[in-house]
Amino acid sequence: MPRLSSTSRRHRRADNLALSGFVVMRPCSHCVQRGLVCVVSNLSDSCAECYRYNRRCSLAPNDAELEKAVALKERLDNEIYELEVKARRKRKERLLALKRLRELGDREARNILELEEDERCAESERLEHEHSEVAASSSVAPVGDFDWCSMSPGAEAAFLAQFEQSPDVPVGTSETGSGAGGP
Repeated sequence: MPRLSSTSRRHRRADNLALSGFVVMRPCSHCVQRGLVCVVSNLSDSCAECYRYNRRCSLAPNDAELEKAVALKERLDNEIYELEVKARRKRKERLLALKRLRELGDREARNILELEEDERCAESERLEHEHSEVAASSSVAPVGDFDWCSMSPGAEAAFLAQFEQSPDVPVGTSETGSGAGGP
């Protein structure tokens, strides 16, 4: 088989470009001058006719445009990378803030439990003081040194109920009729 010349090889490639390409809505200046259909393929920057005759196609970008586009792409790639790094850093900061919020919430829950315990002990002491006064006035022996804070609320109420007086006897008098508050 004889060796093909560069011109015949260029014509063959131009035919392949024309078969695999598509007609553009705005043809290049060479195709407009000659009244040809301008066909562009993704395989080449030039249209099929400009490739066939080894001309510079006006559809193909010139070097300055190409360099400008490459520079723009590189700048945008760098900006995207910097933004991604910043976004990762912000996500880490957000996780640390969430962890801090969780710690503060746990601390507040512990504080609330301690306050509730203090309030319950203060209420127990108040009730103990009231019942010791009632017991002293009704000649009932005091309970003595008892740790009211160690009792559960239900046990405390049951314990105190045994010292409460019946509803028909006024406070400050005993059931036998002798008392400090009587007439």
